[in-house]
Amino acid sequence: MIESKFFKKNQTAKFLSITILAIFLGESIIMVLINSLPQIPFYVQIFLDASLLVAITFPVTFILLYSPLFKEVNKRKIAEEKLQLSQTSFLNLVENNKNGILVVDFKNRIKFANTSSKNFFKFSTNDIEDETLSLSVVEDNNYEIEYSFNGELRTAEVVVSNTKWKNERALLLTVYDITERKQDELLLQKAYDDLKLMDEMKDDLIETISHELRTPLTSILGYSEALVDYEVDDKTLKKFAKNILDEAERLSILINNVLDVSTLSLGKLQLELEKTSVNQIIQRSLKSVSGILQVKENIQIEFNELSPDLFVSADEEKIVQVIVNLLSNAIKFAPINSLIEIMVQSLDESVTISIKDQGPGIPVESIDKIFDKFFRADFKNYAYEGSGLGLTIAKGIVDSHHGRIWAENHKNGAIFYVSISLFK
Repeated sequence: MIESKFFKKNQTAKFLSITILAIFLGESIIMVLINSLPQIPFYVQIFLDASLLVAITFPVTFILLYSPLFKEVNKRKIAEEKLQLSQTSFLNLVENNKNGILVVDFKNRIKFANTSSKNFFKFSTNDIEDETLSLSVVEDNNYEIEYSFNGELRTAEVVVSNTKWKNERALLLTVYDITERKQDELLLQKAYDDLKLMDEMKDDLIETISHELRTPLTSILGYSEALVDYEVDDKTLKKFAKNILDEAERLSILINNVLDVSTLSLGKLQLELEKTSVNQIIQRSLKSVSGILQVKENIQIEFNELSPDLFVSADEEKIVQVIVNLLSNAIKFAPINSLIEIMVQSLDESVTISIKDQGPGIPVESIDKIFDKFFRADFKNYAYEGSGLGLTIAKGIVDSHHGRIWAENHKNGAIFYVSISLFK
């Protein structure tokens, strides 16, 4: 409004200035002419002096009158330049923001979208104004979307809030990439689920170990009390002593298993890797299970010694412990008059020892879990003792050797495989 009035007054000022200048020039010419005359009337001289005074004082008066207006216009111009600079900086900040920023009306039509928003939404054209957004949004809601960036599927969150666009109500959409956050959330959820499962398994372990400890201790106490309270013959004494020894060994195995699991969980298993004979590992393992093999009826273990022998880089005691555990399980589940086969195969830079039994096999739903800590598979029609720690320990030992242990079912039972590196 001020600027408009100024331009109207400015046109008048130009007209008056030109008029005064013309008068001043005219007076000057007249003065030159009159001075060339011998004498002029006094009233003519007064008129000329007055005209000259007006011509001199009018520009000064004009400047004094319009000077505040000039200052006001100059201030307004500076303010407008600052505003323009601020708007340009803000638009650059929005345009170059790594987050997507969009404005849509309440009909979901795009009114503004920065460059980054085009990474989140694949617009069909470059001119996207008034194009309908593919995501239907409602104010004060958040949404998750998936988008492809450099061939990778990522996740983004869309936060919707109210705004104004050209004095009209609109929706402001701010789009953040939350792929890493989602991955962290999944990891945290998995850690929580694992801890919850471990807690449940811990309860099962306590129950199992309590039972496993109580049973041999009850037997040991019972036989010991009988020996103390009653006189028995030599044959009975020997039998009671043998039962006490068996239960003590069973108790020792359980305690050692718990300690081994604890050592493996803490990553404190110490290995003494050396050149080790595969034949020797298997022969030592067979000798260790010979006692429980005699208890079963007509169970045969078949193994043909390697010729020439193979050598692996291993801690012999630990690998023997693994093979003994697998053989003990095979014997435990083997039916009467069945065969357990031990086979060895050398492939590339590793040796694989397999133990094949003719038992019930592994339940399909359990085959991926049998090496988990505290897990015990449900074998129908088969009652067996054990804490469920043996295979966990076996896997921990093989993993420490950078090897692999796994199991498969076959037509008449199960096969367990242990693969470790050849000695170089």
